[in-house]
Amino acid sequence: MRDQNLEKRLGKLIKKFEVDKNSLISFTEITDYTIEKKVSLPRGNYFIDGDIIIKKKGSLDIKPGSELYFGTNAGIITYGCLNAKGTKRDNILFTAKKDNWKNISIFNRGEKESELEYCKITKGSGRNMGDLIVEKEMINFLKGRDISIKTNVGGGMLIVRSNPSIKECEITRNEAFHGGGIYLAVSNLELRFNSINNNKALSGGGIYLVNSELKLKDLMSISNNEVEDCGGGICASNSGLELNETFMRSNKNTSVGDGGGIYMSLSTLKMNESVIEKNEVSKNQEGGGIYITKSIAIIKKSLIESNIAKEGNGGGINAYLSNIFMSDNSIKNNVAKYGGGAYIHNCDTFSIKDTSIMYNSAEKGGGVYYWKTKPNDLGRFKNKIVYRGEDPIEFGNRVRNNAIDNLYSPDT
Repeated sequence: MRDQNLEKRLGKLIKKFEVDKNSLISFTEITDYTIEKKVSLPRGNYFIDGDIIIKKKGSLDIKPGSELYFGTNAGIITYGCLNAKGTKRDNILFTAKKDNWKNISIFNRGEKESELEYCKITKGSGRNMGDLIVEKEMINFLKGRDISIKTNVGGGMLIVRSNPSIKECEITRNEAFHGGGIYLAVSNLELRFNSINNNKALSGGGIYLVNSELKLKDLMSISNNEVEDCGGGICASNSGLELNETFMRSNKNTSVGDGGGIYMSLSTLKMNESVIEKNEVSKNQEGGGIYITKSIAIIKKSLIESNIAKEGNGGGINAYLSNIFMSDNSIKNNVAKYGGGAYIHNCDTFSIKDTSIMYNSAEKGGGVYYWKTKPNDLGRFKNKIVYRGEDPIEFGNRVRNNAIDNLYSPDT
């Protein structure tokens, strides 16, 4: 006999669905919008007007081909396990009924980490962490690491103190104050075969990470994201960022911040076999491709090409008070006012080996502009090709306003 009370409670959670209700009831226990045990949603279209909250011992399993449409104040909050594993043919969709919804928020580690595969997350608008975190210990933990809990963050996903698995997903057209696509705090995350594109934020258009470790690998794509401040593609603070076989293309800053592709502060960047291409900062901002401050960067076997800081400095890279180690790279066709390829200032170490720097454009330092950087570090240039001002312009770095220097320092 069907449990009429349970069916009534399910009705509050799911306004309309095209599946057999009995299949849900047979092994699911739901109280209003709260999931405390195992819940499985068969394939179907769901319309949801309130937050689905997964408790620490609860789990929600969403079957391939499902589509979840959320109201403006609705989304998913999990302290337990969210298992949304679609297939290449049958993706799982998380989106808004109308203009926007909240997001998927993953807090703390449940008995099993959450997994998302072959999902599309779109039209999210983020959350205010202060509305969700009630444990005094967690609030003090985040405040102690200077992590704001009063701003709207994580347009598509908000991940705090968790290590979910996310593969083969598309996170697109989401928007928030920080982290248009994903906001990551005090977590370890590995992203593989994902696409994070066309998201918007004040900082971290694609991803914003703080006090976290993030690995991007296996043909990851971060493209066409947009910010008004720092880090069109990625903004990292007090974190570790590792890129392997990652493509960052056409991300941009539209207003006052630095780092069209990547912005790094008090962090470590390790980049291998990756592409930073066609990223841009506006006006007189710095670092068309990458902006690094008070950080360490180790860049190998990568391409930094066609990035723009037209009225600012460092078309490809801008580094300040940092340690930079580069080998086996190609830096070409970047544009800036000073330092078309790279603009290096007040750095303890700037080491470039076996790197091709060519066809970049600037008023001074078409290839590299450096100042207040230790002279002994400059002796580490052991490039396969570094074109100097005396080389024919069609083979070397282009310079504007009749400047003829491709390696320039005001200190010499």
